[in-house]
Amino acid sequence: MLKKIILLFGVWSLFLLTGCDMVISNDMQNIEQRDYATLLMMREGENGRYHFDLGIAQEKIPGKEGEREELCSLECNSLEELADAYEDVKGKTLSLAHLKVILLNDICPMEEACPYLLELEASFEIAKTVPVLEVKEPDKLMAYLETINEPVGTYMRDLVGIQEKKGKNIPWLKDYLKVIREGNEIIVYDIDIVEEGIQLFSRTFVHKA
Repeated sequence: MLKKIILLFGVWSLFLLTGCDMVISNDMQNIEQRDYATLLMMREGENGRYHFDLGIAQEKIPGKEGEREELCSLECNSLEELADAYEDVKGKTLSLAHLKVILLNDICPMEEACPYLLELEASFEIAKTVPVLEVKEPDKLMAYLETINEPVGTYMRDLVGIQEKKGKNIPWLKDYLKVIREGNEIIVYDIDIVEEGIQLFSRTFVHKA
């Protein structure tokens, strides 16, 4: 009887240890199988779809800093479909919880940008405090971002930070959402590529809800 109790105790202990190992393994696997976007650009795609451009954070390697991020583009009907398409192509889960900047093509007139803004609002992952900038020449911007040797999300967020230190109020996603519902003026910041690199230019736009 005593031997049976000892045997059962040993099997149970092994089960518990194995179970703990499995949980840890699954957690690590989830981290390794997840990609984090720091930059998201939305623009009109083909056949009524959205064209998404993403800057994906690279895995941090000890001793290396400022590595450029991977850029990728996908055309989908929604952000939900984007997640599925990304997993099909990359084999990893896409996370939008760490976006540093959102770029939209042709925010004004606001009526045409509403579907984009509402799609972003519907995402439970995307923080509504992410800065939003307008891009008039998205292909030119993407070509430029391909040439820089630092994380594109950080690069764009630093540009926003420079303006904020000057006392400029760069609009967040929630600011645009408020404007399309209530109507008001908003200062839009356009991205322009000059010889010195990327610069932000502001203009005031009035939207009537």
